[in-house]
Amino acid sequence: MATCRGERRTDIADPLIDAWLLRNFPGRTLDELDRMDWGRYMRAIEAAQIELIEKRRAALLSGKATELTPDEGEAILEHDRLMREYGEPD
Repeated sequence: MATCRGERRTDIADPLIDAWLLRNFPGRTLDELDRMDWGRYMRAIEAAQIELIEKRRAALLSGKATELTPDEGEAILEHDRLMREYGEPD
């Protein structure tokens, strides 16, 4: 899954992108989606991923979750590193 952090694929063919857009935004036309604020959309996706990471971490610390996938563990460690480095906003 692509995220706002790190590298992104740019070699995907336009028809595949269009197919993904139509599948993920049912009822919208490609013209409507061309006018979409993609920066805002990607920030919202990133925020949702951060919330998911924080909920998974809290479940692990509280004992409600006992196992993590390698990807979850890596995401939690990266999130913790970023929080140590940049802290929470005031």
